[in-house]
Amino acid sequence: MSNDRPRFTIPLMSRLIFLLLPLAVLGGCPSPAAPPGPPAEIPSALTIPRDLSIDVDELPGSADTGALKLQTLDASDIGLAIEIAVGTIEETNFFLDFALGPVSRTTIPVGASVFTFENTIVLDEEDGFEAPLTLGFKFDFGRFDLDGDGALEACSGCTCPVGCAPDLAVCPTEAPEAELRPICFRVWLAGERFMAGVFDRVPTEENAQSGRFRMALPSFGDQAGSPFGIIYDHSDPNDRLTDLSAFFQDPDVPSEEGEFFANRRSIGRVEGPEATSKKTSQLTSAFLEPVAPPGLLQFQSEHFTHLDFISLEVLADGLFGNEDEGGVLGVPDISPPICAQITTANPVNDILCTDLGLTLTPGEFVDLPVFEDVLLPPFSEFPELPAF
Repeated sequence: MSNDRPRFTIPLMSRLIFLLLPLAVLGGCPSPAAPPGPPAEIPSALTIPRDLSIDVDELPGSADTGALKLQTLDASDIGLAIEIAVGTIEETNFFLDFALGPVSRTTIPVGASVFTFENTIVLDEEDGFEAPLTLGFKFDFGRFDLDGDGALEACSGCTCPVGCAPDLAVCPTEAPEAELRPICFRVWLAGERFMAGVFDRVPTEENAQSGRFRMALPSFGDQAGSPFGIIYDHSDPNDRLTDLSAFFQDPDVPSEEGEFFANRRSIGRVEGPEATSKKTSQLTSAFLEPVAPPGLLQFQSEHFTHLDFISLEVLADGLFGNEDEGGVLGVPDISPPICAQITTANPVNDILCTDLGLTLTPGEFVDLPVFEDVLLPPFSEFPELPAF
C-alpha cells in the first residue's frame, strides 16, 4: 500500500499509558434416548461481529484518570488498580472496534453456493479519517487449517452451515442442531492478509454467536501488523466472554524488524442482564527485551454494574513496579484479593464482597499469550493474495 494513505493513529502517550497500566460416568441401565430438540434456525445473512467488547463504563476513571477522589495512600493504590482495569478493557474495546468496524459493515448472504464474497466500503471523518479511504474486502469461506495441527477445520466450506453445492442446491432455513457445521473464513483487506478464523455458528447483527479468529492490525492504522488472537462466546446474551491475546509492535518504538515490545492477554466476562451484570476482568501484560525494559503486570477483578464494590488483586514487577524497587509506574502489589468501594477507592471489609458473590481465587491470573496462537496461518493455508 502507498505511504501517502491517511493514517489513523492513537497519541503515543495514550498507547504508553495503556501498556504501562494497561461429564459424569453413567452406570447401570441406559436411559431412553431424549427426543430431538427443535430445529435450529439458519439465518439468511452472515455478519462479521462488530461488538465483542466488554464495557465497564460504570467504573470511575474510564474517561478521566483523575475522576477518582483519592484521599489516602491505600486509596491511591486501589484507585490505580481500578484504573488499570478500566484502561485494559477500554483498550481492548478500541482495538476490537477499530479492526472489526470496517469489515463488520458487510452483509454476506448465507447460501450453498456462496464460497467467496467481495465488498468495498469508504471510511471517512466519522471513522476518524481526515480524508476518505476506500477499502476493498475479499472473503473466502473454504476449509483450511487455522491452528497448524495438520488438519482442516471441520467447516462446511461455504456460508451455509449444513452443506454446499453441488451436493446441496439450496441452504435450508432450519436444520437439526447436530447437523450444523462451523463456517471458516479468510479475509483480505485492501490486498493484505487481514483475518482468518472459524465461526461455530452463523453470526448475525443480533447474535455474534461464538468462534475464534486471528488478525493482523491493518497498515493504515496504529501499531500496524501487530497480531491478535480472539476467542469469544457471545451466543448467550446473559453470559458473554471475550479472550484476547496480542503482541505489539510500533514504528514509534525502536526495534529490529519483526521484534515486539510488549504482549498481553486479557479476558472480559459479563454474567447476567447488563443492568445488573457481574463483570470479570483479567489481565497479564509484559514488556519484552531487548526492545523495552522487562516488566510484568498481573491483574484480576470482579464487580457488579449496579453496586459500589469491587474485588481485585494485582501483582507488578520490573517496569510496572514501585520506584523504590527499580520500577517506573509504581503499581503496588495488592494480594491476596481485597474488597474496595469503587467510588472512593477505599478498602472495606472483605465480607461485603463475599456476601455479594465477589470471590476471586487468589493468584488465579491468566497466562501470557503464546506467539503461535496469534499468528495468521502460513501462506500455504492463507495465500498472500486471493485466487479470485
